[in-house]
Amino acid sequence: LSVPAGVPPALRGHWRALEGGARRLARRTLYAMLRFGPSLEHRQALLARLVDDGADLLAMAASISRAGSRGDARSLALADLFCHHARSREPARHTVRPALDRAGLALARDLIRP
Repeated sequence: LSVPAGVPPALRGHWRALEGGARRLARRTLYAMLRFGPSLEHRQALLARLVDDGADLLAMAASISRAGSRGDARSLALADLFCHHARSREPARHTVRPALDRAGLALARDLIRP
């Protein structure tokens, strides 16, 4: 994988992780679309995890870009810390949790009933 020239050396590992995360998100979204088809719109917990992944990837890209354009040590440290946090959240969302999703749906239905 090639890293753009504007990415500071201290953040290149995060950039590679960002690229890999974007590919994984695209693959997971495609698999979910193939598996659930039109009923995917009713899988709110799964959709929320996909959206959270996309939001973290976007924020990582923005923080890396900002740190690269500013170039000062504080911006680099802030982007590095944010990317570490975002990358630590990623594996928890990749876990398939159909039983937990069903339990949440059952509880929501129970709470809505009069």
